[in-house]
Amino acid sequence: MKQNILIIGVIMLVMCGFVSTANAQYYSTGQNPASVKWKQINTPGFKVVFPEGYDITANYIANTLEYARQLDTVTLKSTPKKISVLIHNFTSTSNGMVVWAPRRMEFYTIPPQDTYAQEWFQQLALHEYRHVIQISKLNQGLTKLLTYLFGEQVTGAVLGLYIPFWFLEGDAVATETALSKSGRGRQPSFTMPLRAQFLYKGLFSYDKAVFGSYKDFVPNHYILGYHIVAKSREKYGIEIWNHTFDKVGRNPYMIVPFSEGIKDVTGLAKTKLYNSTLTKVKEQWQAQQEKTPKFRVSEIALPEKRIFTSYSSPNLTSQGTLLAEKKELDDIARFVEVDQQGNEKILFTPGYYYPGTLSHAGNLLAWAERDFDIRWQHRNYSVIRVLDLQTGKATQLTHKTRYFAPNLSPDATKLAAVDVSEDQQYSLVVLSVTTGEVLKRMTTPENYFFTWPKWSDDGKKIVTIVVGNEGKAIALADPESGEIEIVSDFTFTDISKPVIKGNSVVFAGAWSGIDNLYQLDLDTKTIAMIASVEYGLTDPVFTQDGDSILFANYTPEGFSIAKIPFNTGNQIPLANVNDNFVKLYQALADQEGQILEPEKISQEQHEIRKYPKMLNLFNIHSWAPISLDAQNYNVKPGISLFSQNLLSSSFTTLGWEYDVNEQTGKYYLNYSYAGWFPVLDFTADFGKRKSFFVDTANNQIDYSWMETNFKAGIYLPLNFTSGKYSRFLRPAVEFNYTQLDMDPESGLRFRRSNYKTINYRLNGSNYLKMSSHDILPKWGQMVALNYRTAPFEGDTLGAMVAAEARLYIPGLFRHHSLNVYGGYQKRVDNNFYYGNIVRFPRGYSGQYADELTSWSANYALPVGYHDFSLSSLVYLKRTRLNLFYDFATGSARSTETQYSTAGLEVFADTHLFRFIAPITLGYRMMWLTTENTLRSEFLFSINFDSF
Repeated sequence: MKQNILIIGVIMLVMCGFVSTANAQYYSTGQNPASVKWKQINTPGFKVVFPEGYDITANYIANTLEYARQLDTVTLKSTPKKISVLIHNFTSTSNGMVVWAPRRMEFYTIPPQDTYAQEWFQQLALHEYRHVIQISKLNQGLTKLLTYLFGEQVTGAVLGLYIPFWFLEGDAVATETALSKSGRGRQPSFTMPLRAQFLYKGLFSYDKAVFGSYKDFVPNHYILGYHIVAKSREKYGIEIWNHTFDKVGRNPYMIVPFSEGIKDVTGLAKTKLYNSTLTKVKEQWQAQQEKTPKFRVSEIALPEKRIFTSYSSPNLTSQGTLLAEKKELDDIARFVEVDQQGNEKILFTPGYYYPGTLSHAGNLLAWAERDFDIRWQHRNYSVIRVLDLQTGKATQLTHKTRYFAPNLSPDATKLAAVDVSEDQQYSLVVLSVTTGEVLKRMTTPENYFFTWPKWSDDGKKIVTIVVGNEGKAIALADPESGEIEIVSDFTFTDISKPVIKGNSVVFAGAWSGIDNLYQLDLDTKTIAMIASVEYGLTDPVFTQDGDSILFANYTPEGFSIAKIPFNTGNQIPLANVNDNFVKLYQALADQEGQILEPEKISQEQHEIRKYPKMLNLFNIHSWAPISLDAQNYNVKPGISLFSQNLLSSSFTTLGWEYDVNEQTGKYYLNYSYAGWFPVLDFTADFGKRKSFFVDTANNQIDYSWMETNFKAGIYLPLNFTSGKYSRFLRPAVEFNYTQLDMDPESGLRFRRSNYKTINYRLNGSNYLKMSSHDILPKWGQMVALNYRTAPFEGDTLGAMVAAEARLYIPGLFRHHSLNVYGGYQKRVDNNFYYGNIVRFPRGYSGQYADELTSWSANYALPVGYHDFSLSSLVYLKRTRLNLFYDFATGSARSTETQYSTAGLEVFADTHLFRFIAPITLGYRMMWLTTENTLRSEFLFSINFDSF
């Protein structure tokens, strides 16, 4: 009995694992430009691959990773094998990731403006290497045995099936915090959203906390996970997670090994551990709140919030109106103006901008926005855009730049911004507002990273916060001389968003355990707290008269805008500020017993060698004793082999599959190369086929043949995204060849033994940015053109032309969407059946038409947001409805036929069995009006792209 259960469990694991990681077998974040020449550094634990010209920083990264590798295995015991690290230094992205199939780390080199008080690559090394350890630790017991059968994808499958995201990221945040003097676990701003929720709304259900909600703002899995991991380690020690990972790795056939592992140590299941640990944290936060002094502040009039809404980056105009960034939970971000009565007007909808970068002076608004490369995903830019409030015209001031956190000078003639070069040099630059020209570039000998620069009220100084090995400090830059002066001590306590007036610098600081306002006196170099609020604040700015300070004040329903008088004498000297922070990190640090000390990072100069692209095209990472189509999730008997190179430019699938129905097999090869400007695709298969026909005497006559299929294609994935619209264009050409060789023993022959066709395609789309609540785009267009032909001498296969278009327009109410589809296709002189491109109405299948015109109208709307859990079986987030009417006219052999269908589709957006990927369950009811027939069918889909 136990053996049977084991076998069934393993089969279920493997099958579910394949489904859950099918995309991950070819998980690609994109490509770097084809012109990049690559180099590599090899150390005992890492192969660091980086673009030419990045040698100095790559050497530092290698040494930092090696140091982190020695620190990071104390509380989660594992010894990972050597792993490759790919460096992306042509992007404006701040990120890092670990991918397991194929196994690699990827580092994005731009530090974020809201970075905590630690050098960027030290942060990445501690956090991302912890993910390597997590996944490596799973590779034991039965999981390790299965890797011999299936390769790296098995470990990724076990991880995806059993380990919650909240643990993966929470444990990594706990590690980055415990092994340094900084880290997100020491930041009140990091804990603030969860603290406000707990104190105001209480704990959400486990499912709501983990999978989110359409009704309420739910803090992300980094925040949730850190508090569960940290509090459980504080109470149960490091063995809780060591044992749990051992349980999962050794017993992946169990239904809930992660929960069982927790229960072995704590006596509590996963959900009960969530309630137990966070209830204790809530009690500590209540005690903290009681100890926290609260200054009186004045709230600025804003429209009544109908849903969680945050206003940030406040500025007052000379007319007394408020300018701010506005982000509602169910809408995309806007720049708005609010008058003194709380009436609001939308000024502009930005594109893919960097939040918190809005600046105002005179009649101008300026902000930083991402600009995309037309082809290469790993080459993008941060440009500055400017809006003239008088004319309403927005212009792009800079092009192909890497400028961040722009701030307008008081006279609106210049901009201060942070620049990051491709070789990791940090600068503070002054730009002309009219031309974008660099008027002054300022750097530090230590190459400190600059954050949130702000002009003084007289335009003679720029205040900023610099980040280095010693933490953060406030600095003053002189845009005339280019000199930079450090005016405060470095600290690992988080400080941010400085503003300056006269001899005072006001900024957000975390000394009290909550982000509050502090004032630095430049004459005496003393610091005092000048405002203390309930949950936290950010974005201070002086009013134009200088008598008050505006700031974004956090509430359980999002940031609001508040104001306090300046220089009232209501101050608390820094020495008298009590730190009431709930220090969950203390137990973590004690358990680790060591920290990363920057001065101990090795200065070793590693050998740098070329990394030849053509010699590293193939990297076999996974295999399986079945045939698996990773793109279409088809599983058949057979064998398959998967390869993806480190640069994600070369993808290969090789295998043999068995057709159960025909009882035949075929060999296949799929290859794609994306390292050049056009992408090249090649597929081929060869094998035996079988079929039969019934003769006039009603006898079944079997026959067989050898079939060879070959397809070669080339396409251009072009990205023209600009502003708030995502725009893509994809021209493609594809050659198809089929060779049929009848078995001589069959006594039959094909009328034609080979087919050669060419398919020309052009797909284009233009979609407005969507919010998390939007079912479909509010505005958008899609066009697809297809032409299939056989232009070879003597060929009589004819041709087929097809055109499709879809238009999206807003519905009657919020998140409603109306979209209209139209399609036309025509076969010309066909002796060959080209498959349909334009779709028939729903409910019809297997139809043929020489000429087809098809129309469809759909109206999609949300029905309800539920946040309903039924134990661990299902978590229902939303139900929605789609009303449709399809109509088509098809003609074949001079006979015209009409098809029409009306109906509705009901969808439930859920998480089943607490599986991380959202699952949509649907039911379609159709009335085929031309046949006066009712039909129905069930619908099912899994969204692997949502996490």
